[in-house]
Amino acid sequence: MKKVLIVITACLFTLQLFSFGTTKANNKAVESIKDSLFYDAEEKLTKALEGNEDNTILNYNMALNKIRIFEEYNDRESLEEAVPFFEKAVKDTSAQVQFLTNYNRGNLHYNAEDYGGAINFFQQAASKLDSTQVDPDLIYNLANSMYKFGENNEEYDSLMVYSGQIYGSLLDQVESSEQPKLLHNMGNSAFKGENYSDAVNYYLNALKQNPEDNRTRENYEIALRKLEAQEQQQDGESQESEDGESQEEQSEQQQQSESQQKEEQKSKEKQQKESEDKQEQYQDMSKEDKEKLDAEKKLDALIQQQSQQNKDKDEKPKRSKKGLSGRYW
Repeated sequence: MKKVLIVITACLFTLQLFSFGTTKANNKAVESIKDSLFYDAEEKLTKALEGNEDNTILNYNMALNKIRIFEEYNDRESLEEAVPFFEKAVKDTSAQVQFLTNYNRGNLHYNAEDYGGAINFFQQAASKLDSTQVDPDLIYNLANSMYKFGENNEEYDSLMVYSGQIYGSLLDQVESSEQPKLLHNMGNSAFKGENYSDAVNYYLNALKQNPEDNRTRENYEIALRKLEAQEQQQDGESQESEDGESQEEQSEQQQQSESQQKEEQKSKEKQQKESEDKQEQYQDMSKEDKEKLDAEKKLDALIQQQSQQNKDKDEKPKRSKKGLSGRYW
């Protein structure tokens, strides 16, 4: 991890100032580390530690040198050998030593692919910073650890998604050569969270900076297909919802129409029944009763006719009482 190597070099330079005046052997060992003469540095630090087994600076530099040996020669045993030296160095209670020790123990576990352990030590390192301090390299490495841990453990995939948010806050602070990788990881984080639209954008921006990255291109194409399928599904659900509402409305209208038809049919049947009953009653009447009923019907008809004539007369326009023109209004 390139970012870790840069940080370790800076830490060594800082600790060289820390260790100034301790022993000549330690200073020579630091120079050997800076010159990438790691086995030579290990030999010098081993001699310096004789009689100084609890010296914080010597133990710290030895642990860092073990990490550099792993990174240079892929010697995994050196990672295990670094642990006891870190444990001795961390006994120093000063905040700076605690920060640097936990930070590089996080790097050790990251290199050993123990991403859960890396998260733990990076978080411990962060706890040694006061509220005004921000260390972009620490945040970057913590995000990488979360990303890797979530990628390898499905039950913790939310960490991978969360790492994408951290990457976003660091995008403007990392070297330009690191940005395509950062954007690629942000795309993977968004993809893991099924946010395919953002994933497509992150992959596309990564490809603009590094068009030769076939892995990013492949992920971009997969995310694009996922996005299209997601949009089609959403359109289908929306159409189904509209169709469902339309069918419900049609069904409701049909029910109302059927109900109205039933009411009208009942009314007609009732009127017909009443008419038939009256007809039967009329047939059963005596001649005198029939004549009396017919006379009453004729009288009712005359009354209705007269009432209608009076109504029509009232609705005719009246002659105006204003002026002498005799016009109607």
